[in-house]
Amino acid sequence: MTGNPLDAFDRLTRQGSITGYTVEPPPLYLAGAAPTLTYSMYAGDRLSQNNLQAFLIDLEALAPAVTLRSIRGNVRRDDGTIERTAQIRVAARFRGADQLEDALRLVRRRYLAASGLPSRPGSWHIPDVRITGLRRGPDGTIAAIAHMLPFEGGGVVTLSLTSSPPLTGMRSYPVFLLDRWQHYLQGKQVAGGWRSLPSRLQTETPAVSALTR
Repeated sequence: MTGNPLDAFDRLTRQGSITGYTVEPPPLYLAGAAPTLTYSMYAGDRLSQNNLQAFLIDLEALAPAVTLRSIRGNVRRDDGTIERTAQIRVAARFRGADQLEDALRLVRRRYLAASGLPSRPGSWHIPDVRITGLRRGPDGTIAAIAHMLPFEGGGVVTLSLTSSPPLTGMRSYPVFLLDRWQHYLQGKQVAGGWRSLPSRLQTETPAVSALTR
């Protein structure tokens, strides 16, 4: 592939061939053998920072090994434009499947917007939760594929329901996602409602206006 590969991912995103992509440090969670749950949250505003801290505190009872990584999200909007956001990914590695499933229930209970239950401000309507290291997906999840292209010491990752990567040279890994990703990846559902944050809460990423994605 010649040129900047991100241009190709932007083209695929605008066309609707993929819903979007992330630019990440080395995505080791994709190939790890230990039960792992990742959750990406927005960075750059106070509500998202509070949401992140609350999630980390809630995870403590399950005693996972936790790492935090900065990533860049790129998602297609209804008008075909690409919204780019700074994010923090929490990767929680557990001793076994039971602890991971407890963490997944925690996400559904408090960190999933528009779930019909009280949820933390800053939660997403379609949370970017990725589960790896399990042979069978927990209840309420779907099987999917994460396609990754090595890039600048890390990788570009896009999610799909199909095994064929959108570009040549990509490596593919099985993952489990929340079941609400099904229609989203099929193009039948938008990412969710967006509302503007008060300017006093916007810092480095004013485009992070979505608290219900």
